[in-house]
Amino acid sequence: MVIVALITGIVSYRIGFKAPENTKYSYKEDNSVGYKVFLKENSFFDSPYLEEGKTYITSLIDYINADFAYKVHFNNAVSGTINYQLNAQIRADKKNHEEGNYWTKTFTLVDKQTDVITNRKNYETTLSQKIDYQRFNELLQSFITEYGISADSTLIVYLDVTGDVRVNDRNDSMNIDSKVSLTMPLSELAIEGTIDVNNSNIEKEIITKNAEREKMQLYMKLLFLISIVLFFYFVFQCILIIKYRTKFFSYRKAVKKICSNYEGMIVRVQNASMKEGGVLDVESFEDLVNVYNSIREPINLRYEKDRAVFFIINNGNCYVYTIKKEDFDKK
Repeated sequence: MVIVALITGIVSYRIGFKAPENTKYSYKEDNSVGYKVFLKENSFFDSPYLEEGKTYITSLIDYINADFAYKVHFNNAVSGTINYQLNAQIRADKKNHEEGNYWTKTFTLVDKQTDVITNRKNYETTLSQKIDYQRFNELLQSFITEYGISADSTLIVYLDVTGDVRVNDRNDSMNIDSKVSLTMPLSELAIEGTIDVNNSNIEKEIITKNAEREKMQLYMKLLFLISIVLFFYFVFQCILIIKYRTKFFSYRKAVKKICSNYEGMIVRVQNASMKEGGVLDVESFEDLVNVYNSIREPINLRYEKDRAVFFIINNGNCYVYTIKKEDFDKK
């Protein structure tokens, strides 16, 4: 039982206290925004539009054609839904980098669309949109003029992508929340402006715990504690048994030694009555041998598990020498 408890303890310790093997899932985005800035009629530019990455005179901007592309790669095949929606947001913030916002208004350019994906590692969607720059600029200027404020004004057009996908054959989910945006200045003045692109390009790793393994490890930890308790209990019991047997063997050895040395004098008896006459206890077996030598009566032995009684009966007297196992327990 000691070995069983020890082996159980070792096995349960290795399983229960082993560092959890969490499952890692990840996805990586590769988003992009392309655009062309179309100009109002003017006598300065030969082309009706300017390519991306230029510096623009905001008063010449008529509209912007933008192409949004959202791409994502999963390290495991997933299934679920991915939603996307194109929004525009006007912001009028305090000037000179002061914190504070005077006004924000959000518009939906393309209503929410939902794609269902099944057992896929890759997903891609593209969306092209004509952005009516003049409309948003005029709306912003009417706000500034009405309230007589000076503000840093911007137009943000962004593709808002959300989703909830689950790894195949598991209940582990990954949430998607990404924005691919264009930010452009709004102004009634003929000032230079640049268009900023935010591709987002999130690279995300999700670590999920194996609930079943955690539960099993909890059971193994409990089993380990029980095994330790049982192990020490059985060891203690073994010590007691060994100690008992050692003392019992010492008792038997002492009796056997006497029987061997004085074989011709000793007679084993099953039972004997020592009630009649006087019972005289002698201090040692040698004293009993002296009695034997004097009266030449046999030395009787009544052997029991916990004591051995050597005695000689003569003329109503009983000379007794007793060896008790408990005497060896004290040693």
